[in-house]
Amino acid sequence: MKRKNKIGNNAEMKSERGAATIFFMIILSVIFLFVTMFADFARIKAGQYQAELAIKSSLRSLYSHFDSTIQPYGLYGVNHQNPDALVKQIIEENLRVSDGDHSWLDTDVTAIQLNHGYNLAHVDVFEQQIMEDMKYTAPIEIISSIVNTFSKNNLKEEMEKSVKLADELEEIEELMNDRDKKANALWKETKDFIGNKGSVSHLYTVVDVDFEALDSLADEIGDEDETELRNKLKSLKDEKKELKKRMKEEQTAEEDENEEDDSAEQSNSSKLEEELKEIEEEIEEVNDILDKIDQFFEIYDEVSDKIELYRASFKESNEDISKYLEQTEDYNHKLKQKLQEADLDRTTYGPLIDSIHIYDDDFFSKYRSNMADILSKFNAFEQSFQSISVDKPADFNPHYSKLTTKNHAYYNKANSVFTYVSNNRKNIESKQDEMEKEKDNQLDEIEKQLTKLDTITGICPSSLQPLYDQLEGENGFYNMYKQYNESEDNESSMLIEDIQDSEKIGKQSMNFLDQITNALNDVAAGVYVNEYALTKFNYRTMQEPGTKSTQTATALSQPLQHTLPTQEAEYILYGFDTCKKNLSSAYAEMYLIRLAIHTAENLTEPDSRILSLGSPLLAFLAAVAEAALEAYNDMNKLIEGKDVSISKKFTKSLTFNYKDYLRLFMLIHHNQQNMMYRMQSLIQLNTGVNLQDRPVYTEAQVTMQTKLLFMPTTMKMINRNVEERYDLEPFQFVYSY
Repeated sequence: MKRKNKIGNNAEMKSERGAATIFFMIILSVIFLFVTMFADFARIKAGQYQAELAIKSSLRSLYSHFDSTIQPYGLYGVNHQNPDALVKQIIEENLRVSDGDHSWLDTDVTAIQLNHGYNLAHVDVFEQQIMEDMKYTAPIEIISSIVNTFSKNNLKEEMEKSVKLADELEEIEELMNDRDKKANALWKETKDFIGNKGSVSHLYTVVDVDFEALDSLADEIGDEDETELRNKLKSLKDEKKELKKRMKEEQTAEEDENEEDDSAEQSNSSKLEEELKEIEEEIEEVNDILDKIDQFFEIYDEVSDKIELYRASFKESNEDISKYLEQTEDYNHKLKQKLQEADLDRTTYGPLIDSIHIYDDDFFSKYRSNMADILSKFNAFEQSFQSISVDKPADFNPHYSKLTTKNHAYYNKANSVFTYVSNNRKNIESKQDEMEKEKDNQLDEIEKQLTKLDTITGICPSSLQPLYDQLEGENGFYNMYKQYNESEDNESSMLIEDIQDSEKIGKQSMNFLDQITNALNDVAAGVYVNEYALTKFNYRTMQEPGTKSTQTATALSQPLQHTLPTQEAEYILYGFDTCKKNLSSAYAEMYLIRLAIHTAENLTEPDSRILSLGSPLLAFLAAVAEAALEAYNDMNKLIEGKDVSISKKFTKSLTFNYKDYLRLFMLIHHNQQNMMYRMQSLIQLNTGVNLQDRPVYTEAQVTMQTKLLFMPTTMKMINRNVEERYDLEPFQFVYSY
């Protein structure tokens, strides 16, 4: 019994020991699997790190081969004939194991693909490198000094006031012209109505003569009645006929009478002849009176018709006068209101504003009442004429004096009004004539100065044109870089010939001044790009190093040795295809700003003689004419490289030179992108380097392999890319300047 129990216990112990062994083996297998996987993973990661160091080292080596030709421009781009081969070579050298050595990593790079995504032709990359270079050599304080220059002594404020004044004067002048056009039309209608050769004068003269003729005829006719005279005439004609018949009978009876009665018969015949003569004289007298009666009534009817006709004409004239008077008054009111509401500095521009002629309200009310009075007196005359009854000429005589008086009344009133109006008008026309003469004189003076601008453009030899063809030709560098960046032109500039209109130059200068004041509010826009253009490239007044000037060439790019002499910055700014156009654009804008500032100065102290003429436009032209000469003298100094006081009135101590104005104009135009295309073009022209061939960004697509020492199948099970015991891992590396 005891033996059986002992055997049973031994079997149970053996069973427990076998289970422990199996369990231990399972645990050991898991640990082994984990350790081998960890070992391979560790090798993979170590290999990746080693490969990464090798790749980065190769890329650094590649980027150390920058182009020294363009480096003086602050630009860095890879310059190597075979960058892919260089990178592969350096990677292989870094991963290679020396003979006799052993590496537990067994790592290699099986595939390398380099993609040079960006180069210096990309305008964004180009700008970034400019920013990196210029933030050390052109701190923002330099650019901010422009704003400070204009802000000191309220120069910017004075410029803004001048721009506002020019705009206000333009509107005021337009209102004045509209008002004066209506006033001229009013004067013409008034002159046609009540002038010396007007309709009132004509009617008065005709009627006065006709009334005198009627009165004279009435006196001659007397109290004769036309009907009675015609009856009398008929009776006289009958008597004459009867008398002639008797005379004929007397003559036929001659043969039947005795010779003794011869003397008696002769006496009877003589009496008949005398009687006939008396009748004929009386007939002639009656006919004469009847003719005068006919003439009287013919004149009377004509007078009546004329009065009726002129009444309609007077009404029409009065309506036209009322219309133009109302329009003149309306524009005068708008002008008066404009002057009251104009946002102008009355302290500075008070005399100029006060010189503008404004009609008093009494002028219009008096004008209306005078015209109404003339018509009232004419209506009284017409009614008096129409109220009389003239059946016979003698009926006119009692009314002659009254009608003549009333005819004189409306005429005298019209004549009095016209004398008053014409005297005022003479003063206005005299001023207008003087204004026109003075305007022509001022325009001639401006024209004289503008024609001189062509003489300061400078020398542009024809030998430069092939260079511009390379830059701006159809297949030129500028178009190449612009098309590479897929952009379009959106800029415009003016030339000297664009500012040759003497009537528009003043307003052009003020508009340009307005652009400047607006640009000063956004001074940070593109300042580094602008300074890059003025530092790395040459311009008209750039001088050799060592001279006492702020316009010397100090950049490593040696601007004065460039292919395109002393005009690169002007080309960068304006982008025209000839030397003369680019220089003339710079001169035109410099002239405009100098003209605008001097005009602003002159407007603060206008000529009193000009002011007396009452034309804001003329006062503005006079200020421009004086400024034109001053601006021309400034231009000569600027292109000689001298500094010129910004304003003789506002900031005498502050000066600008040619370079300062180019810097200012670059702020105004806001065309940095196109400017950078032209910089790229000039760099290629000067160095022969196509910036498309100078990469600044490289993306390396790399596949690394590590030989697995243990269980590749297990690696596959956890989604590792394994091929023939090698673990493959793709990586991407990026490197740039």
